[in-house]
Amino acid sequence: MYKFYKYINISLDGTPEDHDRQRNLKGSFDVAWNTIKELKKTSQEQNNKNLYPIISAAFSPININHWDQFEEMLIKEGLPMSCTPVLGVKENYDRHMPLFDRNGIREAF
Repeated sequence: MYKFYKYINISLDGTPEDHDRQRNLKGSFDVAWNTIKELKKTSQEQNNKNLYPIISAAFSPININHWDQFEEMLIKEGLPMSCTPVLGVKENYDRHMPLFDRNGIREAF
């Protein structure tokens, strides 16, 4: 199956505490992190760069204060990342999740 994929993206939204809070699921960071480690290991063992994980992160007011720590963790592990801001979609409003407005995103970066 993996021969058809060019990349495998794994969602990880910050440090363990921030990720679990943003995902509203305790322990979800550990599940994602263990999957990332296994994909890295398998990619290296099989010499298959298509299995090497890419981190797909969503930044928000929940995790932005620890974003530097998160980036350092990924750099240490040699993991590439793409990121997207969490915007005001219905599910986030329903959870009363803090969201960025236009000025908040500009200030964050």
